[in-house]
Amino acid sequence: MARLTDSSTQKFSVLIQLLDRRLLRPFYTHSHYGLSPLQINVLLLLSGNASPSMSQIATRLDISKPNVTPIIDRLIQDGYAVRTANEKDRRIINITATEKGKKLISTIRSDMRKMLQERFSSHSEAEFDAFMSAIDTCIKFLETMDE
Repeated sequence: MARLTDSSTQKFSVLIQLLDRRLLRPFYTHSHYGLSPLQINVLLLLSGNASPSMSQIATRLDISKPNVTPIIDRLIQDGYAVRTANEKDRRIINITATEKGKKLISTIRSDMRKMLQERFSSHSEAEFDAFMSAIDTCIKFLETMDE
């Protein structure tokens, strides 16, 4: 079992604050999509040919299923997504991006890439590579944690 100290707990706190303040908040507050951060995150889950169920979306975003419904309803109302029947189990409803939704996803990803390039422009390639390696490590670590 890992030993958590006051120092490591403080590091987690600082990391969360910095990610929010330096990367997430600037992107979401300057976005012009007319969508909430959660709606944007749901759209990003629909990238490619992904067609997650409502339960999978709730799990990925760590929110309750009843809270997913209004988010999906808004995306459907705006023409960005549709509900589709699951081919294997008709009780399951999947969510799929429409062509309009796929275009917005592409725009969001492009805008995010531009914003991140600006934010990282003052750092060397080596620093950036080390940062990306640290992110990969964090993702692997967090994905293996028990729910």
